[in-house]
Amino acid sequence: MHKSILGTILIQTCVLVLFVGKVYGQASFPCDQAIMLVKTVEKYHIKPRSVDDQFAELVFKSLLEKLDPQKMLFSLEDIQQVASLKTEIDDNILEGNCTFVNEVAKRYTNKLAFVDSLLLAYQTQTLDFSLSDTFTYRKDPRYLSHDQLLDKWKKYIKLQILSAYVSQQDSLDKQQMPSEEDVIPFKSEVFEREICRIKSKSNISGGIQRFVGGKYLEAISVSFDPHTNYFSLGAKAEFETMLSEETTSFGFEISRNDRGYIQIDRIIPGSLAWNSHEIHEGDVILEVTTTKGTVKSFDCLGMEEISQFFSKPGMNEATFHILKKDGEKIYITLQKEKIQVEDNVITSFLLDGSHKIGYIHLPSFYTPIVPSFQDPKGCAEDVAKELIRLKREGIDGLIFDVRNNGGGSIMEAIHLIGIFINYGAVTLLDSRSSGLLTLKDKNRGSIFSKPLVILVNGFSASATEIFAAAMQDQNRAVVVGGQTFGKSTGQVIMPIDAYKYDFESLNQNLKSSPAYLKVTTSMIYRVDGSSHQGKGVKPDIVLPNIYDELGVHESQYASTLETSSIEKKGYYFPANPIPVEKLQEFSKKRIEQSSSFASIKSLSKIFAERRRKYEIPLDFPSFVSFYQSSPTARTSQDSALQGELPYRVKNPTYLEGVMGVPAPIKAVKERAQSNIKTDPYIQEAFHILSDLNTIDKP
Repeated sequence: MHKSILGTILIQTCVLVLFVGKVYGQASFPCDQAIMLVKTVEKYHIKPRSVDDQFAELVFKSLLEKLDPQKMLFSLEDIQQVASLKTEIDDNILEGNCTFVNEVAKRYTNKLAFVDSLLLAYQTQTLDFSLSDTFTYRKDPRYLSHDQLLDKWKKYIKLQILSAYVSQQDSLDKQQMPSEEDVIPFKSEVFEREICRIKSKSNISGGIQRFVGGKYLEAISVSFDPHTNYFSLGAKAEFETMLSEETTSFGFEISRNDRGYIQIDRIIPGSLAWNSHEIHEGDVILEVTTTKGTVKSFDCLGMEEISQFFSKPGMNEATFHILKKDGEKIYITLQKEKIQVEDNVITSFLLDGSHKIGYIHLPSFYTPIVPSFQDPKGCAEDVAKELIRLKREGIDGLIFDVRNNGGGSIMEAIHLIGIFINYGAVTLLDSRSSGLLTLKDKNRGSIFSKPLVILVNGFSASATEIFAAAMQDQNRAVVVGGQTFGKSTGQVIMPIDAYKYDFESLNQNLKSSPAYLKVTTSMIYRVDGSSHQGKGVKPDIVLPNIYDELGVHESQYASTLETSSIEKKGYYFPANPIPVEKLQEFSKKRIEQSSSFASIKSLSKIFAERRRKYEIPLDFPSFVSFYQSSPTARTSQDSALQGELPYRVKNPTYLEGVMGVPAPIKAVKERAQSNIKTDPYIQEAFHILSDLNTIDKP
């Protein structure tokens, strides 16, 4: 296979480059594109599903989820009426028939108008905060009857007003009920925001019909598998907001996700956001506070307006209220800076105690826009440079932290594996275009040969899992933490009409496409032929996690691809076995005696129960008690570590005495150091490496 084609298969970057081509008619949208989508997927997908009644069920549920994720628009009666068309969806798709999607668009339009009028009516009503009542969140909310939906909206508005009022009070006395006048500003704010959200959906660019049609195409694509995705031409503006290196930036790119929230799509390597170790791809921006005021929500703003907001002159600092993928909410203050991605992209620290341990955090497997096997300049090369510096410090081991790392370039994962092993196969890749390939580290020798711990969790995915699995197979590292996400597939971006072309000519035809697809073209296997698809990589040492019971894994998606082991095995040269059983024994004793992990286990059960059914009181005294006692992941971790740390957290020697470090960079690094000091997982990783340096190896 030609190297450029293999590179296309291997590169999974977070930035999609779209090209505006010729204008296509809209009369038959989206059904003309639905046919093209299916033909392209059938030609290139590694395991294309049959477009049948079972497929139609997936499309039906996915479309409604995209339009009404919280089940606050459609009533049970609406769903029952639309469901009569469900069995015809597969025929609609194959025949270019728009009956189903047109009916959904009509009902969606009516429901937006209904909720808008409902909010206007509720606006004049007086709220009684002394009445005993609750608002219930459910993991899988049910569609409610029309009357139940009215009641849910009343409770939802009341909850939003209570939350807005309580969160802005310096002190709270649950016996002092707020008066109607006290809550007027917060009531106005909530109604303004909610009405604006509904109107923004009605006034969406291109009209509701086209919006619903786009969601229909997205629903069809993800019904093949969760990572096969549709992108319209207009998605360019909404997929990324990227500032050039010549201008100043907060260090990340944003887009509007399926649920309408503004999310972080990519963190620019080397930026303050990157070095903070607190922001990750997929996090949602809830609120931005600037020196000139507060933007409560981006719900009513288009991507162009949001981009203008971020680039306003004089806006050089902002505090971001972030919703993490695991449900945690944090605040982080960032300053704008000129992004320089060539130097100091990877930051490291020294944990100096009974042993000197290096620490590196990698948020994503980034790669150059035009990657090359011969001249790699992505994250692997940057990690290699930092490792060479750490070796000069005389470290006894390394903690490599890839928690919350959603992946990126598979090629970079292979290069990174090569830093730690001598030579040989690292993973197997099966694709429609090339068949089964063995991907190898072809460079003999390694940069770092001392003990290594890889920290993972349920949000470690894709290329991150390839890296962790290969290091585990090679007996090169102890994988520690939580079960990983379970994505073992590779994707390629191609024109929606790619069925017309051979694989080799896809890139030449991007400019003329009416839309684009990211298609799952390959399955990835471990060197022994097994797969972690849908299951994740099981750590050698499993640590308790607050989100253990939430089930945030690939397997939760209805369209997840299933796979089994293959017979072929790669030819590789594992190191001597690591004494994992002894390490597990020592770690288990520490965990049992740790108040930190005891707290984490307790919170895990609370959060799991709240995810299943989460009831919030709506009378003022009970809500205040609930608000004041509600546990959070961050506060539990900050208070978890008790006693003296077994190490000092220091900057590497080469950074000591460096003059003229900008204040923002210094502040970010200090915050990262502080987080390391309060992280029980890093502390346990340090102990595991200390054990590995002292126990007898077989």
